[in-house]
Amino acid sequence: MAIEIYGGLDLSVERAVRKAPQDYAPAYAWFMDHEGFIGPRPWRDHTPANIDIKLCAQSGIQKPAGHPYAISISTAGNSVYSDDTLHHFDDGTWIMEYCAHRLNLGQRDSNVGYNDALRRCLQRGLPVGVFAKERGSDYRCLGLAFVERYDSNSGTFLLHGPVRSEQDDRLSPFSQSEKKWMEDRLESGTKTPDFHADEILDLPIDPLSDDQDERERVLAWIVRRKRQSEFRKQLLNAYGGRCAVTLFDVEPALQAAHISSYLGPKSQSVNNGLLLRADLHILFDNMLISVNPSDFHLAISKQLENTDYSAFANRPLTLPHSKNLYPAEDRLAAHHTAFLRHEADLTSVTDAAIV
Repeated sequence: MAIEIYGGLDLSVERAVRKAPQDYAPAYAWFMDHEGFIGPRPWRDHTPANIDIKLCAQSGIQKPAGHPYAISISTAGNSVYSDDTLHHFDDGTWIMEYCAHRLNLGQRDSNVGYNDALRRCLQRGLPVGVFAKERGSDYRCLGLAFVERYDSNSGTFLLHGPVRSEQDDRLSPFSQSEKKWMEDRLESGTKTPDFHADEILDLPIDPLSDDQDERERVLAWIVRRKRQSEFRKQLLNAYGGRCAVTLFDVEPALQAAHISSYLGPKSQSVNNGLLLRADLHILFDNMLISVNPSDFHLAISKQLENTDYSAFANRPLTLPHSKNLYPAEDRLAAHHTAFLRHEADLTSVTDAAIV
């Protein structure tokens, strides 16, 4: 599966404390208490006395010894191509694309132990602390974030934060009405429907799930599929049944592409979508095409320069008639930043191969 997403019913600190090893609860509290703090990270001489696990690594992903899950990540890059570029949304949350650990330049391996630890957080719905380098040895603690997605093609995780202890539905994968529908079926013991083999392959994988988790996962998948169908109807209406790039108008071949693929119900807004022909949707999800947020023109990857897709380079999008339905510039900026980073990464790999 190229893209893994969190498949559970809920994302909350309360749930994470129940599912995580006992040592993680005081660590989660420390990260929430220190959200926004700038200074030395909590290790060596600055290690908190009341926490039994190591909270950060010298760089990258920290997996406490003897435990299967990551507890934090540390980022140090400052350029547009770095792995710690934050994109802030109008609901007060932010997302961050974080690059997986690599064995050698240009290699991405999801089986590296640190990456596996972060993927287990994704599968189990556990948050991680986030440190972003400020200056010298000082880092900013961004608090806790949930790992919502892993893209094995680009080798990136999507983090969404900040996670706070109070009831906060901004990071919930589902609305209150959606959660109530699922909870009612869990409590009543309603049998979950049977699926065809190809549908089962689309279900997010959680190797650590128990029977209750498995039923939640199936119900969550049903709701997401219904939600995606409604999202597509909204985009078909907004774009007049035509692909935003090609003006292709054969409806069965048109798909609803999320610009920022975070999990919350607000991600289903028309402003977070593009109506694209199926092949362009695949290219968009795999960072082979993107949209420049400054002028709504299409950018294509160097990998497509000698293909028929080169004809779409710098082509302006055909936008909805109403500006209220335009794709959101902050969402486009988040996708375009990731696209530029992947292009820069591709160039560095090619240069290394030539050397």
